[in-house]
Amino acid sequence: MVKVREASPEDCLDIYRWRNDEVTRQMSQTTDKVARKEHEEWFAASLKNRRRLLVICEDECGDKIGIVHFEVKGNRALISINIAPHQRGRGLARACITEGIALLNSRFENIHVVKAEIKPENTASQQAFLNANFCPAKHAEALLCFEYSNTVDTQ
Repeated sequence: MVKVREASPEDCLDIYRWRNDEVTRQMSQTTDKVARKEHEEWFAASLKNRRRLLVICEDECGDKIGIVHFEVKGNRALISINIAPHQRGRGLARACITEGIALLNSRFENIHVVKAEIKPENTASQQAFLNANFCPAKHAEALLCFEYSNTVDTQ
């Protein structure tokens, strides 16, 4: 079972560590390490940004699983996910995605499409989004795109 909540200032350091993990960086669009000060500034601004939603995923014991990040533009949202390195391989990404979208829907009433942009070599993410009812969409540059129509039930 995966529980979700909005990120809080106490999550900053965990997200920073996950972001700078080697595998995370290889699968991210920006592969450089992020300086801690830069991350802290981004994180603080993200918590205040009304068009950005950072969702922390936790297991039934309250241990953090990962983060789902949404950038909202009009009636669309761009989603990204980062599973904590020590939680990978447990098949939790699909639940994090679907529960994250449910929280997104509770905060934003007019989101019709959620889009994911994934590197071709990131087969684990591709499978997680397909398992969460995303469909392949038109590709953007060197990325594979998947879309989810928010008119479909997320459960």
